[in-house]
Amino acid sequence: KTGAGETDLQARHLFCKDYTFLRESEPRSRLRTLLWPEARGAHLALYPNLNAADEVWRKLFRDLRFRQALSQGIDRVAISEYMYFGLATPANNSIVAASPLFDPALAERCTAFDPDAANRLLDELGLEKRNATGLRLLPDGRPMELIVETAGEDTEQVDVLELIRDQWAELGVKIHAKPSDREVLRNRIFAGEALMTIFYGIDNGAPTAVMPPKDFAPTSQADQAQWPKWGQYYETKGAAGEPPDLPEAKRLMELYKSWNVTYDPAAQEAIWREMLDVYTSQCYTLGLVAEVRQPIAVRDVLYYLVAAAELPPEVSRAFDIGGPDVLRYGQMMNGYALEAGLRQRPIAALPVLTPWLASQWVNLVTPI
Repeated sequence: KTGAGETDLQARHLFCKDYTFLRESEPRSRLRTLLWPEARGAHLALYPNLNAADEVWRKLFRDLRFRQALSQGIDRVAISEYMYFGLATPANNSIVAASPLFDPALAERCTAFDPDAANRLLDELGLEKRNATGLRLLPDGRPMELIVETAGEDTEQVDVLELIRDQWAELGVKIHAKPSDREVLRNRIFAGEALMTIFYGIDNGAPTAVMPPKDFAPTSQADQAQWPKWGQYYETKGAAGEPPDLPEAKRLMELYKSWNVTYDPAAQEAIWREMLDVYTSQCYTLGLVAEVRQPIAVRDVLYYLVAAAELPPEVSRAFDIGGPDVLRYGQMMNGYALEAGLRQRPIAALPVLTPWLASQWVNLVTPI
């Protein structure tokens, strides 16, 4: 629809790979295509589950050397060139250069491509044995085959995993992509059944010192797939989940709690910088690339604004720039639930809705 000009402003569901098509369709759509740089800590990242139910994989994921080996086996420059026209930069899913807290030395951690060093680390971990196909063997003798789960919402994540699959094959590690419904995937992560996932990186990659550093400590079950049980422990005040048991993760929680009771800007900045130092040294998530350009297709809507200003004074009502789709409220609510990753609720349509009944319903669900 965007390519046909059936919208005035569109960014959602447009990807960097669509840019060429959108530019070529501009004479037909009469839209301008702009590229907006993202501010995520990483456009996409891999999340090894440090709370995995599988004891063998959990032990490996908790070993920094294993996470470093996997990270060193990823050619982020190749991913940028193949997927994003070479415009993206290697990233470790922390913060980007737009943040006043940015430190180039920290940003380079866990981003180097060095398959020889990765293989040495894997050998050092006692994973030097391989089967007849060249796959390394886990300590319990199973081949090192890893399922990386996705929310299944677009093909971009699967395409990136295909590149990583070929790169990790050089390490003797085989991965399989498994798309799932987002809610099903979340439950699998919470239960420790999902060993590794791929999803978007930290939303706010350009923080300042006065912003809470919650993304860099185990504070969320739903938003931090690398340590869901630790996040649940924090959110439930210890009623559920597990307390962090790695020294660096404990330190991150200590620092986060200190930030929450600190109001001095200099002290807040010092806490932020130490948290970033600890976080980037541990490769808890395997960031891929950052600063991916987001295509935005836009029409000149100033015409409508000028026309509305020239209407007679007695005309007083709302003016919308309508699109071609006609939706019922139920369809709009279900559409929002889909975009927000929520379960769609059943909707009952009443044959009649009197003003009195509507007023009772409004009185029940609103403070008006």
